[in-house]
Order: sequence, then C-alpha cells, then structure tokens
Amino acid sequence: MFVYRIIRSAYNIYILFTIFGISLFILFNDIPKYKADKCMKEAKILKIIGLIYLIANPIIYIILHIGG
Repeated sequence: MFVYRIIRSAYNIYILFTIFGISLFILFNDIPKYKADKCMKEAKILKIIGLIYLIANPIIYIILHIGG
C-alpha cells in the first residue's frame, strides 16, 4: 500500500500530459524521420512504443486516481 501511494502521488496530471506529448512527438516527428532514412524496422518499433504510451498512459492514470 505504501508503494501504491508513492506511485499515485508521483503520477499526477503533469506526468500524464508529459508522456502524452512524448508519444505524440514520437508518432509525428520521429517516425517520419526514420521512414525518410529508410529505417523501417526502427520506425515500426517507434510506432508500437508511441501507441503503447498513448493508450497505456490514461489507463494507468485512471487506475491510480479514479479506481484507487
């Protein structure tokens, strides 16, 4: 329970929007650069990472702040 409180207090709305911004940066800035350099494997990995960040970020926030 102690660790849960620490994680909950550290994971605030600012972290939510920061990770959201990072995921958008990956999706709209990094992926086109890698595709232009013909690095398709790296672009595919970045797409997966960006989408995981984009989907998991609000789910974690909801679990920590609304569900707990």
